[in-house]
Amino acid sequence: MTLMRPATERPGTVTASVLLMVMGLLSAAVWGLGATQGWWVSDAGLAQAADLEGDFGRALEASRVDMDRGSIEDARRVLNGTTVILALGAATLWAGTAAMVWRGIGPARDVATTSCLVGVLCLLGWAMGSGVANTLALQVQAGVMLLLGLAATALLYVPASSRWFDSASTYRWS
Repeated sequence: MTLMRPATERPGTVTASVLLMVMGLLSAAVWGLGATQGWWVSDAGLAQAADLEGDFGRALEASRVDMDRGSIEDARRVLNGTTVILALGAATLWAGTAAMVWRGIGPARDVATTSCLVGVLCLLGWAMGSGVANTLALQVQAGVMLLLGLAATALLYVPASSRWFDSASTYRWS
């Protein structure tokens, strides 16, 4: 009978993945801070949205929203408030996933993959919904967060990481 022992040495790929997740957490903090300071929304983009043809223009007309200065400020507040909420959610996902991965909890890779997919879908949906009002800096910020998530998740599927997770979960659950 073989005694099951946990893999005590954490592979470098797992450590690198956690460091990328910490960078993602810091990126989410910058994202939230930027929203509270109004860095990410362009007034010109909001004014341009009022001139758009199609569904958005018809929706504005149907709701009788006049994009005067007050409405632009209201739209700015809504976008910034939404951004703060999304940044808090992203920070929670980054922190929780990094903690699970660092401890080697069995389903950590699945949680990281799910978090990454949720992040991709949320950021893409949010960017498409308010894209005309986003500044270039925000687009770069979102791209950085997506790349960090994809890289951190990919590192968890490198063979050394897989063996470590398999060993840790076998030891804990057997």
